[in-house]
Amino acid sequence: MKKQDNRIPKKFQTIREKLRELRFNRKNKKNTISHEKKLKSTAGKNDRIQRGIRDALITNDRKVKRGLVYKETINTYAKHTQTANPLSYTEAINFFPKMVNVGIDENDNEIYLPFLLPAWRDINKEKIAPYFYQLALSELEAKSNYEYRLVPFVFNESTALTSAINSQKHKRLDFVRDRLQKSLKAALNRPKDNPVLFWFAFETALRGQPHYQGSLLLRIDELKKARDAFYKLNRQMTAREKQGALRFRGSKRKRQIKKYGRVHAELNWADYNLKERGVTRREYNNLDDIVVATQHLKKHTEDYFNRLRKQFNLLT
Repeated sequence: MKKQDNRIPKKFQTIREKLRELRFNRKNKKNTISHEKKLKSTAGKNDRIQRGIRDALITNDRKVKRGLVYKETINTYAKHTQTANPLSYTEAINFFPKMVNVGIDENDNEIYLPFLLPAWRDINKEKIAPYFYQLALSELEAKSNYEYRLVPFVFNESTALTSAINSQKHKRLDFVRDRLQKSLKAALNRPKDNPVLFWFAFETALRGQPHYQGSLLLRIDELKKARDAFYKLNRQMTAREKQGALRFRGSKRKRQIKKYGRVHAELNWADYNLKERGVTRREYNNLDDIVVATQHLKKHTEDYFNRLRKQFNLLT
């Protein structure tokens, strides 16, 4: 590790306490939940959604490489000077698989169940909601006729920000979200009824390097001011920290859309940001959620999801 690189230590106290609790419960109480009940549980339904989305991403990637995806499917990103329709529900629904492999039964037979979208109240807001945050932002981008752009970002936490987080009592992600929201509000000076919508996931690169990956909705003329807002959040930075503090990934998203289609690009970015979820929760975040979003984005995503689910149920 280079001297200038920021690292945070692993924290095992919470997971050790949880494991002791689980061992105690197993010793004093028989597990009577059947395999079938687990599949039908809320956790089982959420697992099915994630498995289905990941299967669809892999399938679509293979189709593109084999030249089996039609041009009109992958070329859905409009030029900035042209009008583009919002991502249709049908595009998203057709991307989802019909059936999902959810494991094997007691006889080692593979179990397939239909892909489903349960009620929003049953959606895991950490594990599943990010896929729909991304689709909802994509819808808002197109509805604004691309006046606002969906901008993926990677933000690296400075040692000064780490110290600030450790010196207060709020949860890490709540602190970063709230401070980022205030910093963007001050920098962009938007009307009160037009706050910046964003979400992000906490990652550590599996070695304690704290950073955040997500997306936000900005106008092109706001990009520099938004960058300054991230820098302000990071407080005092070394030259090395400032050089790698923030990357906007809009250009890469455009390439992904052109090659794979908009649904794939949005869902793939969300899935990529969830890849370290288990390790980060266990070893670096006290088993707390590693995903946060602004309240306005949560509200819009719930509305988007309910509309999508209604159409999904009509078509399946």
